Order: sequence, then structure tokens, then C-alpha cells
Amino acid sequence: MNNEWITLSTSEKQQALLIIIFLIGMLFIVSVSILFYIKGINKLSKKIGKKHKNLINEKKGDFIDKNQKKKH
Repeated sequence: MNNEWITLSTSEKQQALLIIIFLIGMLFIVSVSILFYIKGINKLSKKIGKKHKNLINEKKGDFIDKNQKKKH
């Protein structure tokens, strides 16, 4: 492997390094986008869960808005 790398011309080395940098960049972009996609799914599922809970509580007649404070 080392001998092959030494025998490559400078343009071939530059090309190889550019390809490696490009692949690392693509990997980084994909991983970040997957991370944000997962965060978005979590936020959506939490919103859906809250709506679902509110609907269930509404059907039971126990629905209390979070903004309303209980006065005793």
C-alpha cells in the first residue's frame, strides 16, 4: 500500500484526497440531516401525543387547559 501511494503522481494524490474529503463531507451532511430528522420526528410525536391526551381527557370531561390556573 505504501509503495503504491509513493508511485502515484501528485495530480492522482490530489484527486484521491479530494474524493476522500468529499466522502467525509457527504457523510457529515447525511449524519446531521438524519439527526435533525429524528429530532423533528420526536417533536411531532410529542405534539401528537399531547393532542391525543387532550382529546382523551376532553371525552372524559376532565379537560383542563394548561394556561388556566386552578382556583381553589
